[in-house]
Amino acid sequence: MLPEDLFATAAAAALRAGRVPPDLIDTVNIGQTVSVSLSGMSPRHAALKAGIAADKPVLGVRNMSGTGLSTLINSAQEILIGAASISLAGGMEALSSIPLIVRNIRFKPLSGRKIELEDKIRLASFDTYMNMYLIEAVDEVARKYGITREEVDRLALKSHQKWKNAHDSGVFDAELAPVNLNDEEVIACDENPRPDSTLEVLSKLRAAEPGGACTAGNVASFSDGAGALIVASEEAVRRHNLTPLSRLVAWSRVNVEPRMMAVALVPAVQALLKATEYTIDDIDLVEMHENFGVAVLASAGLLKVDEGKVNVNGGAIAVGHPAGASGIRLVAHLTHELRRRGLGRAIAAMSGAGGQGIAVMLEACPN
Repeated sequence: MLPEDLFATAAAAALRAGRVPPDLIDTVNIGQTVSVSLSGMSPRHAALKAGIAADKPVLGVRNMSGTGLSTLINSAQEILIGAASISLAGGMEALSSIPLIVRNIRFKPLSGRKIELEDKIRLASFDTYMNMYLIEAVDEVARKYGITREEVDRLALKSHQKWKNAHDSGVFDAELAPVNLNDEEVIACDENPRPDSTLEVLSKLRAAEPGGACTAGNVASFSDGAGALIVASEEAVRRHNLTPLSRLVAWSRVNVEPRMMAVALVPAVQALLKATEYTIDDIDLVEMHENFGVAVLASAGLLKVDEGKVNVNGGAIAVGHPAGASGIRLVAHLTHELRRRGLGRAIAAMSGAGGQGIAVMLEACPN
């Protein structure tokens, strides 16, 4: 399935839920991190398939794991400068459709040559500046902060268990839209979670490097998925009689040394708290992106955040990581969870490849 079709499904659901006619959308920002599009115009086509008018500007965004949050920030900035009143922000990824690549054959004959296939998804996790895979840098962070393999495995198990409890209680129902693959097959639930996993099973998985803390079981899986949010100014909300669910209070983007990418969200959250004059104790819920279990454990410890506020319904280790859309999922989930619990304030934060940290603060709007 094309990523733009996934986005169109999510966007249509968001527009219906918000009772926003597509012709009210002024600008569109769509994230995607890995693409081998047939035309190279996936974001543009995604907006058109979502029913957005052909004359509306569409921006494709790529900021590694922070891509989804970046599209939200872009939309907010367009509203702040008067370029839009209502903007559509979102992300998409169809990593299962990414082909293997063969290089250096365009101008050379194939006869007698060994053909080597390149996995674009695997190489997307290799940092050429550091000359190492991201997971190796994360293991360095684990050693630096004394995080053990067992601790990370326990966090991974909790992620699946929390997802299962939330799923069985219908917590995600308002956030999800079914995807029609064809006339006979519909996907209505995330396929990645493994609620039957056990600590014993996780402990038997091979570490990414000898003695390391990271395994295939305690990092997020690359996934297909999409998400969409509608961002509107206060004036547009009043004029069109819209019902806002949450307010974007502030955001922060930072960078750290690439080898410390696993904790890049920490200074992003600290900058956010400083700008808003809140403390971490003033925040009711925190979604820390679970691209790596080590990242959550290290970041939560450095921020001294109450464990009971973090990823209360599981995270990317359970649901997967469609990188272009993961930030959108965090914001959508926090928006609904604040309202479900009658809470006021939340932060979504992500650490990304290259040492990029990004965080946004939300406040629930009155029911």
